[in-house]
Amino acid sequence: MWRFFLRRLAQSILVVFGVLLLVFVIMQLTGDPAALMLPPDSPATDIERIRIMYGLDRPLYVQFARFLFGDIGGGGDRTVRTWGSGGGWLEVPIKPRKGVIRGDFGESLRYREQPALAVVLERFPRSLELMVAAFLYAVLLSLVFGLLCALRQGSLVDQGVRVLAILGQSIPSFWLGLLLILVFAVWFGWLPAMGSGTWWHLVMPAVTLGSLSLARNTRLVRSGMLDVLGEDYVRTARAKGLTERLVVAKHALKNTAIPLVTLWGLDVGVLFGGAVITESIFAWPGTGRLVIESVTRRDFPVVQAAVFFIALIFVLVNLLVDLVYGWLDPRVRLER
Repeated sequence: MWRFFLRRLAQSILVVFGVLLLVFVIMQLTGDPAALMLPPDSPATDIERIRIMYGLDRPLYVQFARFLFGDIGGGGDRTVRTWGSGGGWLEVPIKPRKGVIRGDFGESLRYREQPALAVVLERFPRSLELMVAAFLYAVLLSLVFGLLCALRQGSLVDQGVRVLAILGQSIPSFWLGLLLILVFAVWFGWLPAMGSGTWWHLVMPAVTLGSLSLARNTRLVRSGMLDVLGEDYVRTARAKGLTERLVVAKHALKNTAIPLVTLWGLDVGVLFGGAVITESIFAWPGTGRLVIESVTRRDFPVVQAAVFFIALIFVLVNLLVDLVYGWLDPRVRLER
């Protein structure tokens, strides 16, 4: 088991490094970061000063090493003389960096003097609250609907749930969110349309965010249960006189859970990715909305920190899923 864990941990570290490299390259492809940090009509001297201040005048490989490991050997104490836009020479300090491996993504350009990662972590509890609500909504209802359809295959309930599952996978989340606002907030006035603060504010965002996962999980539970219920060991359990509830819970559902655990792990990434749209629709003050605001305001340190943080959570959750998968099915540890 330990070899299996260490192998998975090494793969996760490589994935995190790849995410860091990808984030760095994408930020370089967006254009000159120094020019994007300032208004379009800023003089060239101000752009050059920002470039020197943040170390953007150095070669790309040096920038990436500094992005990862920070300043080495006192590089953060360096100053450069440059001509100011208002006239006269200015001493430009080089912004010291500790590096991403120590949690330093630089300072936010919008929230002055605040570390970018701290800004992301401040919003994260709200995103976690929304994600947990959407995850529980999707998982619990999918188990109920999937089991009900499998045990009553071909009935009207089965056909109706299957139609709803197909619709749930087909409807875009932004359209569903706007539809829920129109019906439950505008027409009936039952739920608040935007914002946060009460459990009622959480209902529509959680339903919007979790509907895709609910539809997909329902279909997987149904198909998995139909496959398992036809196995010999299930028929043997019934022949021994076990109740149907015990057969389903102890024998059928446990074996169906193996592919479900993998899908639930992937759902975490899907939910965090979909939260960017959902939080924007419902004005939910989470990390996803922060990413949109930071992109529009060109706060690139916050964008880098948020993307890395979301990717790190996704990697850690999938590492946990692999461990649970190996615990449920010992053959996985031998094959991998």
